[in-house]
Amino acid sequence: MSDSLSELHLYVGTYADAGGKGIYPLGREDGKWVAGDAYRSAPNASFGVWSKRHGLFYLVDERAGKIGVYRCDQGKWRLLASTSTEGDQPCHLALNPDEWWLAAANYGSGSIALFPLGSDGGLLSEPTIRQNDGSSKVKERQEGPHAHCVVFSPDGHWLYQTDLGTDEILAFGFDNDRGLTGERILAYKAAPGSGPRHLIFHPQKPLAVLISELASTLTLFEVKPDRLSMLQLISTLPPGATTENLGGHVMINAAGDRLYATNRGHDSIATFAIGDAGQLSFLRDTPSGGASPRFFLLLEEQRLMVVANEEGNIVTFFDVGPDGLLTQSGGIAIPAPAFIFQTHKSTTYD
Repeated sequence: MSDSLSELHLYVGTYADAGGKGIYPLGREDGKWVAGDAYRSAPNASFGVWSKRHGLFYLVDERAGKIGVYRCDQGKWRLLASTSTEGDQPCHLALNPDEWWLAAANYGSGSIALFPLGSDGGLLSEPTIRQNDGSSKVKERQEGPHAHCVVFSPDGHWLYQTDLGTDEILAFGFDNDRGLTGERILAYKAAPGSGPRHLIFHPQKPLAVLISELASTLTLFEVKPDRLSMLQLISTLPPGATTENLGGHVMINAAGDRLYATNRGHDSIATFAIGDAGQLSFLRDTPSGGASPRFFLLLEEQRLMVVANEEGNIVTFFDVGPDGLLTQSGGIAIPAPAFIFQTHKSTTYD
């Protein structure tokens, strides 16, 4: 594992208003994790995606309402372009399977933006905007629409949007040549006050899982052609827990037999087994090592999980056992960490 760890090139996006200076490189020196000087031209990078087709990183500037387009060459970053998302507080991005389109979720304005990428080598063109409306019962968080996630279906025919403010998952027909097709469809109406946050798809089965921020729940769905059909609802918290909590990040491993979800308030990472039919079973919660674990990166080749504890100002490291359970193995102070990603040798260009 030590050799594979030394080859990792990790970066941490941070919030400027809480002390972050940009994206911080993380690496190994003398068997320890160390942080380098921040790249300051990528502020408030709370989410991003990498396009192998174009050789580019797309990182949000959540506070400025923009997406930055970056190239990385041997650890040297270069900002190629910066484009408005035509909305407030972009917090999530997704590439379609062919990587010709980039979708963005604007949390503050409750809209999504879809950018074509093909005509100019991966730079962003004029987007298509879809604005949601409505509200729900938690007045301080659901006074209006809040798009929190965009994700393309594995077959590339649908673009899904979660809306924390309206307790909805919306679906838009998608075509690789034309972009969005037809009107939005209400794929799932969540319980009032639950606050849908992130939607993910199972890597092998026609299943999806939603983490709801305000309710701290996971919802398992069967994926139907025009809707998501609920199969199971389960708490992200351990049995008997009464701590005030917000659901955070969620991910399924490549084998499709373990799911991880973060709890912000309880400050833990919950590990679930995924059965043959997709059903979720709680295995264990592991302290996250800091306050408000917003995001984690699962590195399966290295059997490592890296967690961004936003309010704890610390990034923590966990060994992933053969059973999928977590054991903390370290931590490093980073101001206001929000997002963690990696570069590879294949992501460097002259």
